[in-house]
Amino acid sequence: MPRSLAESAAGTGSVEGRSAEGNPAENNLAGRSPAQDTPESPVLRPTITRILHSMETPAVICDAKLAIVAANSLGKALLSPILQSPQGQRSIVYFIYLDPHARDFFPNYEEITIHSAASLRMEAARRPYDAQLPALIDDLLHSSELFRQRWTMREVWVHRHGDKALRHPLVGELDLRYEVLLLPGPEGFSLNAYTAAPGSTSAARLEELAATL
Repeated sequence: MPRSLAESAAGTGSVEGRSAEGNPAENNLAGRSPAQDTPESPVLRPTITRILHSMETPAVICDAKLAIVAANSLGKALLSPILQSPQGQRSIVYFIYLDPHARDFFPNYEEITIHSAASLRMEAARRPYDAQLPALIDDLLHSSELFRQRWTMREVWVHRHGDKALRHPLVGELDLRYEVLLLPGPEGFSLNAYTAAPGSTSAARLEELAATL
């Protein structure tokens, strides 16, 4: 059977090669319906959903493939360009590499592309049994020249907290802090929460965004 692009780009014994082993071509995610990642996904525990919607800060839950599977109201508003993107399919990485609006939404776009590719490499190493991860990587390698460039950098790491700059279409520039909390369970879910410094311009703009809900 021909090797996938993810396998070919990896080489023997590499992170990608281990994660892509045995990946059938029919697992490609290009035609996946956004409905498969709805906020009411049955695999998300009800307690996690209640915690998410009780939070006053913008928050979303992502899976190991960096797709948004649930969001509270302010999280939906904050990341609306991703959630509403035809190319994104609720996937942060599809949005980054396939939607031209990503360059406007992320002021530090070049840095974001490096981080996202490195995160996918990390998840591929952590979850070699997840057939959808190499399928996603294969699809991006076929679809995006920029992703191919970032993938060949062979960076392997992930940020669990830090600064996040966004340029929101409704309220403008936002300088936020984010925390990524890993949730227990085999699904690889994480809770991503965003905050602004009290009294800052970004805090006021988050309040403006909340007022639109």
